[in-house]
Amino acid sequence: MTARTTESNKLLNFLKSDKILFLYNLFWIIYWIYISRNIPYLSDDWNWGSGDGLKQFFGMSVNSRICGNALALVLCRFPILKTLIIGISIWLYIYLCVKFVNLVCVNSANYIFSHLIISLLFFTINHELWSQTFGWVSGFCNYVTSSICLILYLIIVFELFSNKRISVLNNRFLTCILLFLFSVSKMLFLENIAALFLGTTVLLTVLNIKKIKDVLFELIAVFAGEAVGFFLMFFNKIYLDLFASGSMIGGMGDRAFTFTPYDNLGDKISALIKNLIFVYVEVFEYNYVLILVLMVVSVIVFYVYKKKQLNDFSFAKKIIYLLLFSLAGLSVFVFVQVWGPRIYIHLFTVLLISVCILADKIYVLVSDFCIKNGKKVLCLLYIFPVLGVLALGAIYVKDYAYIGKTEKRIIKEIENYNSSDEETLYLPRYKDKISQKYLWRANDFNNEYLEYYFKEFYNISEDTEIIFYD
Repeated sequence: MTARTTESNKLLNFLKSDKILFLYNLFWIIYWIYISRNIPYLSDDWNWGSGDGLKQFFGMSVNSRICGNALALVLCRFPILKTLIIGISIWLYIYLCVKFVNLVCVNSANYIFSHLIISLLFFTINHELWSQTFGWVSGFCNYVTSSICLILYLIIVFELFSNKRISVLNNRFLTCILLFLFSVSKMLFLENIAALFLGTTVLLTVLNIKKIKDVLFELIAVFAGEAVGFFLMFFNKIYLDLFASGSMIGGMGDRAFTFTPYDNLGDKISALIKNLIFVYVEVFEYNYVLILVLMVVSVIVFYVYKKKQLNDFSFAKKIIYLLLFSLAGLSVFVFVQVWGPRIYIHLFTVLLISVCILADKIYVLVSDFCIKNGKKVLCLLYIFPVLGVLALGAIYVKDYAYIGKTEKRIIKEIENYNSSDEETLYLPRYKDKISQKYLWRANDFNNEYLEYYFKEFYNISEDTEIIFYD
């Protein structure tokens, strides 16, 4: 072993040390808590934070996303919990993506390299997608949480169908109980993901029926939990009315199927085809950066593999299965009339993981060369993702510092108004450039729904005239 190889290995061992990993993760937890501290309450947040929000939840008059809506009720009432839970959850989201990549890749890169790659790609998220998921409390409660559940589900499925028994405290009974509870709760965030989870579990079980003897009880716990969650999600007045009439009776009237039961067969087929094209064309609009990166990196990896006559392409199958899995989750929206960019968050998650798997392969291919040529060459593997993450991360800090400052001004003006006899309330408006990039409906106060719940949320009199200024 040469001196250069020795110093490279020392550097790698240093990056893998518990102390460095702890400090590295602590940095990111603090970073995301800072960002989440400056995420303002917007749009539906005012509704969930009001008395009507409680009525909607207990009356299940909007939907039956029990877990997501319960979380929204809490986060929209307690800003400290909003800050901590959203901040830690964004860190957890990226952490679990890395853990899944390390799990499926036999000779995987170290944690910090994979985390840097995913963080860099994460910062390229489409602005509309961000503003309706990570940057919006109500959107976070159903879409980001269900994405975290999706990654956990993939980890569990990979372990179980690799015939590896998952164990908590070496207690199989406790493990099955926890799997059951997780499986119930993960079904109660989003309808399409609930259907995807149950369908995938059934399909994989049927395809691997002869290989699952050792994990049969764990799979039964998962399936039983999903069955209970599916029942809670769909067998209620909201969805029974929707399935019977084609549109929702009461509540939010824009919830409807692409067609009604009374349309003729030709109209149904035509409507489905149009929606099918639209749903999958929009995939590229909201994920084009990751799709292009995936295509370019795929070409590089396959070229190098062919050049070196490496024949293990099992990673490619895993990526294809992941992409098919996430695209199947979108198929539900072919039947739904109204949806937005946020439905693509789960595909975004799978694309993140897929690109990282390919980046992992590149790392493994070039790391030996870098190690042999010393730590300076090895550092080149890290310097570009580090610089990219620092640059993009700094932009988020700068923009969210402005958002947080503006929100504080809004709250201060409301407090001053409530203690005065004025009839008109003047509030600062978020800059359009910032609001369009990070915030969901931040300046849309012409809508009666938003105006009503904004006033209720901040205890402003209904008769108050609100004027926003730049």
